Amino acid sequence: MTGVNKRRQNRSRQTKAQLIEELEGLESELAAAKLGRGDGEDQADSLFQESESWLREIFENSSAAILIKDIEGHYLRANQSWHQWFNPNGEEIIGKTVYDVCDKDHADEVTAMDQGVVKIGAATIKEQKISRPDGIIMDGTLRKFPILDAGGKVIAVGGVHYDVSEVRQVQEALRQSESRLEEAPQSLQQAFALYDADDRLIAFNDEYERLRPSAQEILDKGGSFEDLIRKNVEQEMIPEAYGHEEEFIKQRVKEHLNPKGTIIPRFKDGTWSRIEEVRTPSGGIALSFIDITELKQAEEALGRSEALFRAAVNNSPTKIHIKDVDGRYILINKEAGKLFGISGEEGRGKTSYDLFPKEIADEFMAHDTAVIESGESKEGEEQFTLDDKLHTYLTVKFPIYDLDGITGVGAIGNDITERKLAEETNARLGRIIEKSLNEIFLFDAKTLKFIDVNQGARRNLGYSMTDLREMTPVDITPNLTKKQFLELTNSLEDGTREQVVFETTHERKNGSTYDVEVHLQLFGSETQPFFFAIIQDITKRKQAEKSSRRLNAVIGALSEGISLYDADDKLVFFNEQSRKFNKSISDILAPGLPY
Repeated sequence: MTGVNKRRQNRSRQTKAQLIEELEGLESELAAAKLGRGDGEDQADSLFQESESWLREIFENSSAAILIKDIEGHYLRANQSWHQWFNPNGEEIIGKTVYDVCDKDHADEVTAMDQGVVKIGAATIKEQKISRPDGIIMDGTLRKFPILDAGGKVIAVGGVHYDVSEVRQVQEALRQSESRLEEAPQSLQQAFALYDADDRLIAFNDEYERLRPSAQEILDKGGSFEDLIRKNVEQEMIPEAYGHEEEFIKQRVKEHLNPKGTIIPRFKDGTWSRIEEVRTPSGGIALSFIDITELKQAEEALGRSEALFRAAVNNSPTKIHIKDVDGRYILINKEAGKLFGISGEEGRGKTSYDLFPKEIADEFMAHDTAVIESGESKEGEEQFTLDDKLHTYLTVKFPIYDLDGITGVGAIGNDITERKLAEETNARLGRIIEKSLNEIFLFDAKTLKFIDVNQGARRNLGYSMTDLREMTPVDITPNLTKKQFLELTNSLEDGTREQVVFETTHERKNGSTYDVEVHLQLFGSETQPFFFAIIQDITKRKQAEKSSRRLNAVIGALSEGISLYDADDKLVFFNEQSRKFNKSISDILAPGLPY
């Protein structure tokens, strides 16, 4: 994140400077001790004798491990911290070298440093891992410096070991913290920017720079939020500002300095953003915004979809309404409103008890409760009075779910008043047909198999309905073949006749027969045609006709002339002998005039 790396570098330089200052201070203190002149141990004794009282305090109580060697590398003295780190057993080291107390690799490294100090007469410093006898490995800084006599000659070498493990840990923690601080805004999907207490832009993430390319320029110039918003307005990025740019900038800066909530602007390219601004503890302002174009488009699509839904629902000829789980109406379409006697808005928030008598409301609520408890759709009939007529609706009620479960009950009802009347009429007709003394048959026009046969026909024939469903008219008409039957029905199928009437004979299950007159019509569709036949038993009529013919034959054979007149004195019958006696009698009979 911009600006973070610079602050981290400043702190690192400050920490190292403090360490160097402390080391140089110790060096000066030791050099000020003015080691005596001469070589070896006599010179070292002279050094410590000159300022023993205060040097011992500095030397022994320092938290750093301090030691002094002669120029040949022999230990002259070491403080308590050095012994704690490198000689915890308290072995005598005076006169010994580093090779007597450390491994060769470390001894070679230290000796090279000592020799370098003696040679150049200047301090040197090196960071290294320090392995202590107790197994602890420290991050250390080893500073070697020359100890000079009054003439500037190197007479000894001082060494100071610093344990910088904690410092390193703090530095590492600081580095990681700053890294996380930098990475966190960068990892955000939304754009992020930070303004200081003077409203100057001081930091931003890559997403912010991508959406606001002028941000780096504003940052480099020490610019403010007003500079940035003005740049956006100049680039005509914000349609809302068109025509009143200065007024818009002033208002937007005011909102920015006194953040109170979310701002959702629309930009020239058609995108939308959600902007959040909050005050920081230091008095600055943290700003974040995220592209919500897809969300806005989805909202607009949802709005259009909802408008279409409401238009379809309101103009549907079916009754539609929705209630919440407490029975309050959420939606009532126009058709339902007509039945309820209210508008949808008037019904919103009310219950069935507010709109209907209690006994009716109880039924409606029981239906709703059954849907909610079962979680399944339920179907039932409901009755309403409309235009002073009773209407019956077949209503399906169904549960409405969201992520938390059932939140309401929807209902869709169709007016089945006409259907109910038709069903009742058909039922009455069915009862009449079933009880009719005539035989009534319905059979398939393609297969000729019986579909339905009334009670009178079943009784006359002696067959059950199960038997008859496997039979055809030809099976009960012994004097008609299938070909002859189809020839009789051709005129119905080609539309030349609406009804065919013919006489035939039916055969009962027991083998007996009876005479019938068939009235046959064709109904149904082209794909499902069926014949409707009314059969009248004409056995008695046929017998009467036979008797009449026999009587006529007998009367006709008589030698006497016989004439018959009705109650109105009209001639209705005469035999052949009567005509012989009176040749004009046939002329009288024809017009039906009295004799």
